[in-house]
Amino acid sequence: MGTSQGCRQRVSRQPTHNWSREAALRLKAWRRKLEREREARRDVKAPTFQDAVVRWGKEVLPGAAKPAVGARYLSSIGQLDPMFGTLRMEQISPERDLTSPAT
Repeated sequence: MGTSQGCRQRVSRQPTHNWSREAALRLKAWRRKLEREREARRDVKAPTFQDAVVRWGKEVLPGAAKPAVGARYLSSIGQLDPMFGTLRMEQISPERDLTSPAT
């Protein structure tokens, strides 16, 4: 008997690189790095609301909005100062009672 034409032998190739394993290793390393950074920051106090607004106004706002828009943003944010001004950023949450001033 001869060989039948049209029948091809399937070749199962092993991938030369295991992408999912590499991705899992990268993810694990990234999580370890984030955890180390979080541990390093635990001793550092979070900035106050006022400090964060000043920094945002100097570093982010100039490149993010036109001067008139930036002034309007700062005016609006300034209205939050009585509630949040001296609070540390970690103390501010959606659950915070907005009827009482910052303490």
